[in-house]
Amino acid sequence: GILADISVALADMKVYILQINTMKDSNENDIVDIKVSCKNVEHYHSIVSRLKSIKGVVDVTRGFS
Repeated sequence: GILADISVALADMKVYILQINTMKDSNENDIVDIKVSCKNVEHYHSIVSRLKSIKGVVDVTRGFS
């Protein structure tokens, strides 16, 4: 469910998904790590805002691999 909601939100924003990884943390919570394309800082903030509005999304963080 939630992965589909995230994918739809990103598609609606015309954000390209480059990579998706899922895992469980020590408390058995699902962690979804998604690498997306981003045009600039404003675009990044709009993506974060949209993702945080999805039911079940607890946090969105920026990271580099």
